[in-house]
Amino acid sequence: MLNDDIVVSVVCTTYNQREYIVQCLESLLNQVTSFRYEIIVHDDASTDGTSEIVREYAEHYPNVIVPIIEKENLYSKDATIMTQIIAAAIRGKYVAICEGDDFWLESNKLALQVNYMESNKDCSMCVHAVKVINGITDKEVGTIAPSNYERDFSTEELLEPPGSGSFFGTNSVMMRSKFYFRPTLYRRWGSVGDYP
Repeated sequence: MLNDDIVVSVVCTTYNQREYIVQCLESLLNQVTSFRYEIIVHDDASTDGTSEIVREYAEHYPNVIVPIIEKENLYSKDATIMTQIIAAAIRGKYVAICEGDDFWLESNKLALQVNYMESNKDCSMCVHAVKVINGITDKEVGTIAPSNYERDFSTEELLEPPGSGSFFGTNSVMMRSKFYFRPTLYRRWGSVGDYP
């Protein structure tokens, strides 16, 4: 249910990402905004201690972090985690995505994207370039960028990009929440959760 006080719902899905979740959550909490946002963290019954870290952060930041911690792994049961469980928790006008093994570099990321979306009412989603970092060496190994300059993209460009699914980084996405709520067959039966 949408809440006028919350402008952005950040969706963070995680499973057995103990090594990365602290950096992820810290980057989400470090956003500098003039508006309220929430961080919905869905832990799919991690067995490596990720769930405990999520609980600790939720206790320290109860007005920001909304934990959804499963008792059994739903992905293995083909549950529709994104469209049913997480969608029910979203209260913001916009949805931003950052999975538990990703993080944001800039503390003004949300502010910049909200400003863009507010200024471009016909835009359903905006993205930006992301750095790809090797999780073992912490070295930058590449960039995912849909373009070298700001431009609009068609649905066809998103569905048929070179690289099939690596057109933009998942952790760069901000969309209007009304589109997140709209389930599609492709989203339900897509081979991965982020590309649809």
